[in-house]
Amino acid sequence: MKDIRICSECEDEFDLHSPEKIKAGGKTIHCSDCSQETAVEYLAVGAGDGKGNSLNILAFSSEEDRNKYKRYWDNISGKHKGKVASLSKTAMTDPGIKFSTITQDKASNHKGKA
Repeated sequence: MKDIRICSECEDEFDLHSPEKIKAGGKTIHCSDCSQETAVEYLAVGAGDGKGNSLNILAFSSEEDRNKYKRYWDNISGKHKGKVASLSKTAMTDPGIKFSTITQDKASNHKGKA
C-alpha cells in the first residue's frame, strides 16, 4: 500500500512507507532526503528492586556515548546473564559518560508504596 505525499521542504513526491523513508525516519511531511535526523535517541534503563522496579530515561550528547553506556548498563545489570552478573569479577568499569536524566519512575511495591 503506497502513501504518496509531497515533501514540505523540497516539494518532491515520496512514499511514506518506502524502505528509504522508514530507514531515514523523521517527520511524515519530509522525504527521506530531507528527514535525516541528527538528534540522539533517548535511552531507557530499568532496574528491578525487590517486588518493584524503576525506570530512567536518559539523554546523551552523541550516539557513541549512548551506545557505550548501553553496553555498560547491559553488562552490569545482568541482561542475558541473570542476577549473578553483579557478583561477576568481569564486570565493566564505569565508562564515565555524561548524561542527563529526562525522567525517572521510582520503584514501588505491589501496593504502590516506595
